[in-house]
Amino acid sequence: MTVVVAAAGPTPLWYAARGSGLVCLLLLTASIVLGTVTTARWSNERWPRFSVSFVHRNLSLLAVAFLVVHAATMVLDGFAPIGWKDTVIPFLSPYRALWLGLGVLAFDLLIAVVVTSLLRNRVGARVWRTLHWFTYLLWALAVLHGLGAGTDTRTALLLIANAACVVAVMMAVWWRCAIARPARPAVRGVALTATVILPIALVGWLVVGPLAAGWARRAGTPSALLGGTPSPDVGAAASGPADGTLGPSFAAGWSGTITTTGSNAQIVATVTGRLERGASGSILVVLHGSISGTGSLVVHDGTVTLTNASGRTTFRGTVVDVPGNALIASPTSSSASGDLAVQFDTFDVRGGTATGTVQVVAPARGDDFNRGDDR
Repeated sequence: MTVVVAAAGPTPLWYAARGSGLVCLLLLTASIVLGTVTTARWSNERWPRFSVSFVHRNLSLLAVAFLVVHAATMVLDGFAPIGWKDTVIPFLSPYRALWLGLGVLAFDLLIAVVVTSLLRNRVGARVWRTLHWFTYLLWALAVLHGLGAGTDTRTALLLIANAACVVAVMMAVWWRCAIARPARPAVRGVALTATVILPIALVGWLVVGPLAAGWARRAGTPSALLGGTPSPDVGAAASGPADGTLGPSFAAGWSGTITTTGSNAQIVATVTGRLERGASGSILVVLHGSISGTGSLVVHDGTVTLTNASGRTTFRGTVVDVPGNALIASPTSSSASGDLAVQFDTFDVRGGTATGTVQVVAPARGDDFNRGDDR
């Protein structure tokens, strides 16, 4: 069959970029926690205060090293249109400008903090202390950057790692406030309030943002990376029954997630979504194919299943044609009212999201369709 949609697989550079970014966040978190301990002048027999300060400083330097690797591999990967200037000047990149820009701001602030720390005796304690307060800000920017710009935010590992970082910093701030001088109640009150309100706001943003369908487009991913444009042959406005019952005029929108298994030579892409804008229910598309030399998904066979809101299967069929960015599925049961067309408006494998429309396009005609197994 012909190419369905662009679906370039991850490269080693992409894995290096995401891995170095996560390690950098972990190092920053550990550095902030130790920095908080240092400001409280905590020490014991095993950990004298100078050793805590030494580890804190070297963790910060190591975070800078991983941040440089993270920025360089993002540019060299080539999937997203990110240039070298975009790694130091925020909000200019055509790829997720806001969320990438937050990461650049965090990078610039981290460099300023590290440089002034190394030159503390030259810049003075007041300048050093003032800039050091920005460590909390750059850490927060780094968290938002990773969640907003990352294409694997939905994975359990990333969510657990980010949650652990937030909890660690919260506990460090709480501990610092608990032993703070009574003469500064206002500062302590602001800090404690922030550690309660901001994590709640972060969870709320995650639910409606990176964890919701369609985030790749809303985050600012260029259309060229979202999997092509809608086919003019399929994709009429949604007008199906609200209960998801199939009829000759059934049409609905859908949005969902993509998971892939296997290698580029034998890949299985599973799209799980929900019906919307005209119908209630779910859609399941399972595609077997391969990744071409241009990074596109070539479909060899597949199945499509629709389920209405009550859990009843209203359509089950096999893919028989691939016109442009759509699939035509012929029902395996004679009770279906027609063939089904599944339009892919977006198909972002890296982001794990897909959107489109689905509709009945013609009465079932059995073997009259050219199944084109070797097209």
